[in-house]
Amino acid sequence: MPKKIEEQRFEPGNQQLSRSADLTPSTYDENARSVVAVLSTGSRVRRWWDFEELEISDSAIDLTRADSGQVKLLDHHNQYERNAVLGAVSNVRIEGGQLVGLLTFADSDVGRDAEGQVKRGELSSVSIGYKVDNWERTGVEDERDIWTARKWELLEVSLVSVPADPAANIRSLPKGEISENPNNEDGNMPNPVDTQRTKPSDNQDNSTNGGDTPASEPDQHNQPVNDPAPEQRSVASTEQICDVAERSCLDMAFIRSMDGKSMDEVNAAALAALQKRTSAPVNSTHNDSTLDNPENMRAAMSDALASRAMGAQPSEQSRQFMSYSIADVAAASMGERAQFGRNDIDVVQRALSTGDFPLILEGVNNQIMRAEYDRHMPTYREIMRRRDLPDFRASHSYSLGDFPVLKEVTEKGEIDFGGISEGKESAKLQTFGRRVSITRQMLVNDNLGAFADIGRRAALAVLLFENGLGYKTLLSNGGKGPKLSDGKELFHAGHNNLLAVAPIGVDGMSVARKALRGQQSLDGQRLNIPAKKLVVGPELETVAEMFLTKVTPTRQEDYNPFGGKFDLVVEGEIEDDSWRLFADPNVNDVLIYGYLQQNPGPIFMRNHSSPVDGVELVVVLDFYVSASDYRGAVMNPGA
Repeated sequence: MPKKIEEQRFEPGNQQLSRSADLTPSTYDENARSVVAVLSTGSRVRRWWDFEELEISDSAIDLTRADSGQVKLLDHHNQYERNAVLGAVSNVRIEGGQLVGLLTFADSDVGRDAEGQVKRGELSSVSIGYKVDNWERTGVEDERDIWTARKWELLEVSLVSVPADPAANIRSLPKGEISENPNNEDGNMPNPVDTQRTKPSDNQDNSTNGGDTPASEPDQHNQPVNDPAPEQRSVASTEQICDVAERSCLDMAFIRSMDGKSMDEVNAAALAALQKRTSAPVNSTHNDSTLDNPENMRAAMSDALASRAMGAQPSEQSRQFMSYSIADVAAASMGERAQFGRNDIDVVQRALSTGDFPLILEGVNNQIMRAEYDRHMPTYREIMRRRDLPDFRASHSYSLGDFPVLKEVTEKGEIDFGGISEGKESAKLQTFGRRVSITRQMLVNDNLGAFADIGRRAALAVLLFENGLGYKTLLSNGGKGPKLSDGKELFHAGHNNLLAVAPIGVDGMSVARKALRGQQSLDGQRLNIPAKKLVVGPELETVAEMFLTKVTPTRQEDYNPFGGKFDLVVEGEIEDDSWRLFADPNVNDVLIYGYLQQNPGPIFMRNHSSPVDGVELVVVLDFYVSASDYRGAVMNPGA
């Protein structure tokens, strides 16, 4: 291997790291609900770049967070979920060359569960999360540099399930780090977007509280740098080689092989390696579940931006991108690294013309919109049955009683044939849509609040539209509903479900309930349909609530048999005094609604031909509402 040149050595940054240590179960105090832990001995561990050691001294360790009570006890470095906080860390000090602390368990379900596992010896390992501010190269081992952290800060302490084994250097790395593997002699470089060991952008959140802090370069004034010989000045630096390797997803073997090469030689070798790799067969099993698959990468970045906008928890694959700004995502979608002084406007502008970035934005808005959309239950769904359709062709529904009545089997074992009548009521999907634009300024300003607002407003608009269309159908023809295939409105005297005018009361409700019970199938069989939902408008809301309230009467004549009997559905689209009784729509449907099976609900789609300076999205909804049968509801016009 060529001799290393001093100024070409790789220098680790200040990304958040972690390492494991052991609990001291014998120090468990049941009264105080606490245990003493050896947090770190500073022992040498192997990272993907070289070897790392921690200096354990008062001058090296910044315990500001620990002294102020900001260091928490977490579950496996989970810094994103509230219920991952298992307790607090206090009394952190140095004893005998070791960093020691007191772990006190939280008075919560997760805290008590963790305490029980520690008490029983089921959990005996801790892992610390920390950030290094100053590295010093202190030696070489097996042709790898040894870097000692001279200034570092304790961020958090975690209980981990993998037992600590200092001899094997078992660690629990944060998201975005490569697992320590003693058998991995080459220390393969991480995926450039997966780990993103990059410099933060000007508008990137550099807080260490998020756990996945992007790496920045160490202070060059704190690093030993020798002036290279004149003949070496044209040689590519290790930083340049690592940059090429990272952008090309090449490993440590490539970096080592480029030692002493010029930049032209490095670029040529990287291109040859890429050509060889792209011509090789793809491991589809690997790509199906990892970020090597562009679809998975897009989904992870979309989920990270959407989770940030909504204040929600990201998926496991998305956690490493939670600190990314929109501009960072734009750069990563083009295979570029974030760096100081970059022009975010230029990055976003270029990314908008590529395939991945607009798709990521589309995914963000879809996720935000669907999260809000799924939170609500418009009232039309309480009285209608859902039936999604496979395509846009007309679909017929069967009325209750279309199946023939069973008859006795003859002595010869003969069974009469009875045909199923063709459903006459039809339904057909329609497509509805509206356009909305996301400007380039919103993207450059990292305005995730605007993203969330667009998604929420789109969801509510779609829900209002669906609900309005549902009641427009129900209340058509003067409130009697749509005409059915027999030429009569849904509620019609010929259907025995349009009742004489009566207010909400015991007498009127008795007639309505009896009418439902008396409905018959096509073969004349009584269906005995029970009433389940009382549907009224705001005019009758108070009257209906009083009528359905369970009250213990003092006189028999005051007894209300309908108290608590029905579910009350109040809908603002009903503006008169009419009221309706509906059966359970999943058993006796009167109206049905649905979506295209492939897209069950609204979706955002990008308008490729839009002249907007940014991204124009179209909210598309494939939806229908249709009458299916008249037997499951009755109507009273009201007094």
